[in-house]
Amino acid sequence: MQSLLPDSRRSSQDRLTLIMMLLLGFMLIHMWTMPPPNNDRRQDAEKRNLLDEPVTKRTDREKPSAPTGTENDAVIATQAEPAWITLGSMDPKSPYRMLVTLTNQGAAVARIELNDPKYRNVQEASGYLGQIVVDEARAEESKDGVTVQVVGKGTPAEVFGIQIGDRIVQIDTTPIAKFADLRDALAQTKPGDAVELAVVRDGRPQPQKVVLGRHPIDVIRPESGPRSYEEYTKLGGLHGIRFDGDRSSNQLSFLTTLHRVDDEQLELPASFGSDSASIRGIMPRDKTLDIELDGVALRSVPWELVESSETEAVFRKTVPTWQLEMTKTYQIARKEEQPGKRVGDGYQLTLKIEVRNLGSAERTVAYQLDGPTGLPLEGGWYAFKTGPGWSGYGLRDLVVRFTNAPERTIDNYTIRSDRVRDPWIDVPLDYMGVDSRYFQCTLKPNKSEPMESWHARSFPIRVGERNYDWGILTDVSFRLLSKETRLQPDGGSDSCLVHEYTIFAGPKNPAVLAEYGLANTISYGWFWFVAKPMLAVLHFFHSLGLNYAMSILVLTICVRLMLLPVSRKAALGAIKMQSIQPELAEIKKKHEGDPQAQMKATNELWKKHNYHPASGCLPLFIQLPIFIGLYKALSIDVELHGASLIHEGARWCNDLSAPDMLFDWSAFWNWIGWTGFNTGQGMLCLGPYFNLLPIITIALFLVQQEMMLPPPTDDQSRMQRTMMKYMMIFMALCFFKIPSGLCVYFIMSTLWGLAERQFIPKPASEAQNETSDATPPAPKEKERDRKSSKRRRDSSPPKQEGFFAKLFREVAEKAAEQKKFEKGERKKGRGKGKG
Repeated sequence: MQSLLPDSRRSSQDRLTLIMMLLLGFMLIHMWTMPPPNNDRRQDAEKRNLLDEPVTKRTDREKPSAPTGTENDAVIATQAEPAWITLGSMDPKSPYRMLVTLTNQGAAVARIELNDPKYRNVQEASGYLGQIVVDEARAEESKDGVTVQVVGKGTPAEVFGIQIGDRIVQIDTTPIAKFADLRDALAQTKPGDAVELAVVRDGRPQPQKVVLGRHPIDVIRPESGPRSYEEYTKLGGLHGIRFDGDRSSNQLSFLTTLHRVDDEQLELPASFGSDSASIRGIMPRDKTLDIELDGVALRSVPWELVESSETEAVFRKTVPTWQLEMTKTYQIARKEEQPGKRVGDGYQLTLKIEVRNLGSAERTVAYQLDGPTGLPLEGGWYAFKTGPGWSGYGLRDLVVRFTNAPERTIDNYTIRSDRVRDPWIDVPLDYMGVDSRYFQCTLKPNKSEPMESWHARSFPIRVGERNYDWGILTDVSFRLLSKETRLQPDGGSDSCLVHEYTIFAGPKNPAVLAEYGLANTISYGWFWFVAKPMLAVLHFFHSLGLNYAMSILVLTICVRLMLLPVSRKAALGAIKMQSIQPELAEIKKKHEGDPQAQMKATNELWKKHNYHPASGCLPLFIQLPIFIGLYKALSIDVELHGASLIHEGARWCNDLSAPDMLFDWSAFWNWIGWTGFNTGQGMLCLGPYFNLLPIITIALFLVQQEMMLPPPTDDQSRMQRTMMKYMMIFMALCFFKIPSGLCVYFIMSTLWGLAERQFIPKPASEAQNETSDATPPAPKEKERDRKSSKRRRDSSPPKQEGFFAKLFREVAEKAAEQKKFEKGERKKGRGKGKG
């Protein structure tokens, strides 16, 4: 018998409707904050030519003549061959926290790798031999094998006896002729594999057996901007730089040159303030970034390696045209000998820049220093990096603070669109750095006075190609232009300019950042008051010996226990709402043509029964900040980076801050021609992996919806139910790329809610409906069933129905009840049609 009540649990239905409206609102906000479409119809050929043409930009002042004669001959040009050295060690037991690879080509930093086992590249599954090649073209000059250029201490290559100058000609049974062969062969290995290397040393073959390790995280590295998902996957593994290639990597880190000598001066890069936001396709790298003054070659040529050790390297390069000499000194810090005193010790380099006047005439000089490049791009197809505002943040943004000024974040969208128009002029700098999701590389001037200003100008730069369809990967950095300094002739007291910087390169651990004065570079968003306590609780449970997956489960239980009085009150309110449904039906019938009178009578009825219809929404408003806060916590907390759901060795769900990545289906999407699907950019592009946990989450949502919603009683409720099913499809798309740790929270929370529902008294009207709808069995069948039941009771002990069995039985009963009701409605409709 069909109940005449219009809706037995209206408050639950309103609550779910509100959830869908909030999700739709978040989607609209996200769409509103996306980069604007291309409305500019102009051709981009002119723009591309501007950035490709390496034309020297000069001031309008007359170029002075360079020194000549014997004065010029007094300074000998530096002659050096390419060289590569390392500082620190990859061994976590060493007194260092990182391994730094330097190249004398530009006296730059090529790579910084952290040796802490916690900080591993979770997206790179191949085995790690060590970054034994820096310059790919020189490594394969022999045409028969790849020459080892650098062997870092503590790497598997060093541990198992590989030496600089060795030529690798074979790995197991795979011949190696060029760098690509070596890279591809190592890409087929796994951590822990023992491989046989055929090595030629001093002209004689010498086999080497090497056990490969896990890839560490590279805080900075050489990189070529990926144009597709296939190129994106090749950013990991063995990766060098090609200095002679058309798409040379997006410059090395901390390159330096002379910005001004006397009246000769460089202008700003061509892309500065040009606004290329509307240009589609590939926006090339601005080659005017590499321009140097005439007679000055410091960015790409080899410097003389004056001295080197495990902790320090000194490079020197002369500029005979102007009788100047530049020296760059890198020094790595040791970590604290007594652990626990300073957690941030060792995550730093010291960079000292010296410009010396070797001539007999006074010189006015200013140098130019670029920042770090190639920070981690993990999460390129699923990550949504947020910041303190609504801007278009990418996987790498710029963080900066000037003395007596608040911290600022210059978002990736502004930089990659070349929209930076005005540099910071003569402002005392505290720090400037590039910020990724979990790691950061920041430059801090070691000034004697806080208000001292070293730089005439400073500004962000786009150092890499920009792919319009995958803009968040764009590599960004910054450029500092020092103030003009008058250098006296050689031998004078003021003949040398010396500036020293601290380079922080490490994880975004709040305790570590605080020791460097960078704590405020972590943005916890609007719900910081939720994100910070939740992180503290997670870390507390983790300190008790639980892994982070179990910590999230315990956190979920704690949240649900705290909300138990509120959720129970909401459920009891729904029951009370059902009990007054007959009176509401009478009010609706009595005031059918008078909405105002109907609303007044309804409010009086609610007041009489001490019920408020919005009470059922209270748990939602409490859990929404928790949801956003936990999402933020998973997105920024470096301790959750690489935290596995099961155990560290598992490939499935090996990172709670990322989707679970059950299996790789990228080949299928490439096969059907939808290559953009794997990039994950857009609502319908889900990425290269099928994720299981979001599917389980949505399935549980559907089960909960079937249990909480009654059968539709009219066209309006039937339409609402249909809309909710479509909204579940929308939610499935939204949830498909969220962190697996967040899915764990939702799964546990939903199961708790379903279990909690079993302890709420069943509404009286629902019990009456079940009794009235039940068809009494025939007398003979009833007697036969009674006897059969008695025999079963006598022959076996009673078996208690389990929770999940009871849960799915109730869902099946609800579905059967709805199907029966819809069938009756169709019969009534046909009867009316015949009438």
